[in-house]
Amino acid sequence: MKVVVLCSGGMDSVTALYWAQREHAIAAIVSFDYGAKHNHREIPFAREHAAKFGLRHEVVALDFVERLSRRRC
Repeated sequence: MKVVVLCSGGMDSVTALYWAQREHAIAAIVSFDYGAKHNHREIPFAREHAAKFGLRHEVVALDFVERLSRRRC
């Protein structure tokens, strides 16, 4: 089965990526940049693991999430 793997670059999602690579044909890896403090460290790890397998890596910017969290209700 062809799959898209969501990979933040953290330990759990990288483990899931390796499992998916063993069990499926991966079409691409997708990471979400939603402004979390750890994104600048984890997304490069996701990119690195994608490159290891020769896979396309896309980062989807969700900057509205950070803006919403700063709004006061």
